[in-house]
Amino acid sequence: MRVALDGAPLGLEAGGLRRYVEELTKALRQEFPADQFEPLTPGGGRWWLSGVWKHPFDLFHGTNFEVPVLPLRPAVITVHDLAPWRYPANNPRVRRRTPWLLRLRLARFVITPSEAVRREVIAEFGWAPERVVATPLAAPEWMRPPKVTPVTGKPYFLYVGDDIPRKNVAVIREASRVLGVQLRETRGQVPDEELPALYAGAAAVLYPSHYEGFGLPVLEAMQCGAAVITSRDPALMETAGEAALAVEPGDWVEAMRAMRDQPDRRREWQERAIRRAATFSWARTARATYDIYIAALH
Repeated sequence: MRVALDGAPLGLEAGGLRRYVEELTKALRQEFPADQFEPLTPGGGRWWLSGVWKHPFDLFHGTNFEVPVLPLRPAVITVHDLAPWRYPANNPRVRRRTPWLLRLRLARFVITPSEAVRREVIAEFGWAPERVVATPLAAPEWMRPPKVTPVTGKPYFLYVGDDIPRKNVAVIREASRVLGVQLRETRGQVPDEELPALYAGAAAVLYPSHYEGFGLPVLEAMQCGAAVITSRDPALMETAGEAALAVEPGDWVEAMRAMRDQPDRRREWQERAIRRAATFSWARTARATYDIYIAALH
């Protein structure tokens, strides 16, 4: 089987979309070495997808909300979340284009990163449940607790992600101000190799987002042995299970104080986090995705 993947996210400097295409492609190649998996990168302007048919492949995987308009070969599409519709300022191109790609059934299956998003896609776009499949993501294998625990001085709380309204970073800043502790945001692009130590050294990793499709930084933090506090967003709670402290909007100060001031409780959450993260892997994601490819070809 020859599979072409939308490799446009590989042009991003960082973030979950790039991580998804990188790690999925690598895992597919490792799990199914007899097959071919090739990310195609943009060329020829914004409508570059119309030219993908010149490449010899059996199936196209639209890894980022899009598939070619001409259905000359089978395709599957990944819908990471419904943020473009829940928050219209987010990705207007996807908000305009993806609905009619889905309504015209230009893909045979929709892949989502969580059951929460799967339910939303079925309700929003009217797809049959058996054609929408949740394939959970994973943290990269190399993202592990450092061999030496970082010595950081004063306790700090860490948030990794964009500073956009739906991420709700303001609640972290306000809670940190009340507690009088350092909020160590990773401003700009932090090299990947620095992330495990940043995660592991934090009193807690914070993720107060109003809405997520999966919450990959949460799982990365957990795999690095960090205690995690999240909002009660359905996808975040699905990803973290019982291994993160999920709090209501008014409870952030209390939750952060407990993580900072109660080492035994923090260690309990850290141990839970490592156990939870171990249940995810990119190999598992690749195998589930491959099953969808096979179904789309038949």
